[in-house]
Amino acid sequence: MSASSSAAPSSSVEDMAASLKKELRRRIGATLKALPDAEVTEQSCLLTEKICALPEFAGARGISVYLEMPKEAATPKLLEAAFAADKKVFVPKITGRSAEDLKMLQATSMNDIRSFPKDKWQIPDPPLLFDTGAPRDDAVQGDDLELVLLPGVAFDRRGGRLGHGKGYYDSFLRRLTEHYNAIGHPPPTTIGLCLSLQLVDQVPLAAHDKMLDLVVTPTEVILNMMGKRVFLGALCLLLCTAVALGQDLYELLGVSSSATASQMKRAYRKLSLKYHPDKQAEENREAMKEEFVKITNAYRVLSDPERREKYDVYGIADDQGFENFDEAARFAEDGVEDSLMNWVGLVAVLAVGIIPIVVMQRNRTKPLKKRREALRSLAKTRLTKAGDKSFTKTFTKTRKQYVDDPTRARTLTGVLVGDALLDADSLALLLLIACRSL
Repeated sequence: MSASSSAAPSSSVEDMAASLKKELRRRIGATLKALPDAEVTEQSCLLTEKICALPEFAGARGISVYLEMPKEAATPKLLEAAFAADKKVFVPKITGRSAEDLKMLQATSMNDIRSFPKDKWQIPDPPLLFDTGAPRDDAVQGDDLELVLLPGVAFDRRGGRLGHGKGYYDSFLRRLTEHYNAIGHPPPTTIGLCLSLQLVDQVPLAAHDKMLDLVVTPTEVILNMMGKRVFLGALCLLLCTAVALGQDLYELLGVSSSATASQMKRAYRKLSLKYHPDKQAEENREAMKEEFVKITNAYRVLSDPERREKYDVYGIADDQGFENFDEAARFAEDGVEDSLMNWVGLVAVLAVGIIPIVVMQRNRTKPLKKRREALRSLAKTRLTKAGDKSFTKTFTKTRKQYVDDPTRARTLTGVLVGDALLDADSLALLLLIACRSL
């Protein structure tokens, strides 16, 4: 096969992507042209609030901010916030028509930016030198730039970005990444600023196109697919570890999983006499108190037929009971506005499918055949549902109750990824209840 014939399919794909990009630019451009300036201003203010609330913004020493064209998300408020936070600020300068001709130069203040001459698009154009004659710092020659805010024509939920077709930012990010790799510095975080009308189902991408780390709209923060996978994997791994390290309640009482109620009661009474704090020497009291609490909680679960049945099936328990997690159930059923929180919900679904597998491993020598079959069936059913496209799609829908009261979503996220991580049973139960409707 000749080199030209082997390259043909790739060339065809690139040509198709280019054609689709051109059409999308035309369509989004026409839509944006009709967008009132007041709407652009309002959405820009909301975008600024969301960007400034991100840990990526707070933690960045240096930040690159574009200077907007008409109908792009405006950045003056972002620049003011960056200067107020004492960050090193870089703004773009185009020096020619080649994709390589974009420099990211330091700006020292809003007054500095206001003094820039305007280019043919009426965008402030930073001079290469300060008024003193000193050259402006170039981001590609240092190590300060840790956050890059990008404009674009369109964005998608994967982190895809459609630019204006000149390749300026693609080239700049490639050169910056190469420089950072050479000096052993991590690459900067990339964030696309997206007006509501610029968010599309899918941006056509060529092989050389890179995904953004985040896309921010006036109403949500969207992780790219790689970020979602890492986040998903980390939480699932943490859950599996937490559940695997949890102590078996039957083992705590020293009885088998087939023990009768009277057998468990006798075992508990014997252990409670052994570990009761009032019967211990002063130096052993705290340690014995911990053991006493463990066996008491174990008995409370296993002496309650309903809770014992759930423990036998799911392998987890919580002293507060299932009824205290209605918020988590609503989360699973309704979804939330923020895509990151949607993915926390999806993590819950996947993790619940994994729990039975971990429980089987932990108790592999003693589960009854019926229990093993129930756990295996539960795992298969839930993981199958979690992988269904129509199911995951429901997690990305905006739900009015969380838009009206976003504090509920934030509170739930705090529970999912905050203090609950310290308690294996509580975490496992919370994730289980979040998906109990499956």
